[in-house]
Amino acid sequence: MIKEKLAIERISTAEKYRLAKRCLQSFRRHKNQRDDYLHLEDVSIEFLKEYDHYCEKAKNLSVTTRGIYLRNLRTIYNIGIKKKYVSSENYPFDKDGFSIATSSKVNKALSLEELKILWHTQPSTTQQEIAKDYWFFSYYSYGLNTKDLCELTHSSVKDNEFHYVRAKTRSTKKEITHKKVPLNDPLRQIIERRKATDSKYLFGRIGESDSAQERHNKIKRTNSFIVKHFRTFALGAGIRQELASKLGTYHARHSFATIAIKSGKSIALVSEILHDGNLAMTANYLKSFSSEEYQNLSDDMVL
Repeated sequence: MIKEKLAIERISTAEKYRLAKRCLQSFRRHKNQRDDYLHLEDVSIEFLKEYDHYCEKAKNLSVTTRGIYLRNLRTIYNIGIKKKYVSSENYPFDKDGFSIATSSKVNKALSLEELKILWHTQPSTTQQEIAKDYWFFSYYSYGLNTKDLCELTHSSVKDNEFHYVRAKTRSTKKEITHKKVPLNDPLRQIIERRKATDSKYLFGRIGESDSAQERHNKIKRTNSFIVKHFRTFALGAGIRQELASKLGTYHARHSFATIAIKSGKSIALVSEILHDGNLAMTANYLKSFSSEEYQNLSDDMVL
């Protein structure tokens, strides 16, 4: 699976499988068993329970990370069934078998007041200025992720908008959907400040001659750069430490969705922008609303 993902340049997915493999090997060594061999028939409900417990207690892995590793193992098991390497008779992942835990959705949205403070606060270093621009470019672009931001080219920008195909869905959708984002004043300002005139790519974070691995590494470093310096900037801007220390690029996407819905925009419109019309996925953002807001809604409904 790792080789297959690398061959089609899905570097991030390949890395997840590689980490899942290493964790399984670590578990095998912990059990004083061969770490280069595991038969699919040995992956039973009991095996999965013990492995999950090891990941949680010995490796201190989060529910999210454990879920990724276990779902990767489940995928391998399903492939094994299709190739007739293992029977489906004792499938350990069915509804009566082992259940992969999922983490509850965490509120990752900033309030409108916090966003205004951050937008109107002057950063104290050049690194913070760049991180702020990239973070808000994502926010004003409906939650554009770092990979898509880095892969924007000068030709992506046409007239009063820019176009892109979301990287996350390029290999998972039968029909490729082209996204478009109208250029408002903040987006124009950021492009003018950060555009790289000597590169094919709008912001020059990656290069034309980069291999898939090099491009992946540069995008990953860009994301780390944004997170590191935006957190420092937010703390200096007066954002409470508990929130500032956890801010990431995903907060820009979550904040866009939550602010849009709270301001009265159609959830169907937001869903079309974020999830190609998948209302169930977009509905998760509704969990960001406070009890007070639900109470106000109920009060407003009284005739």
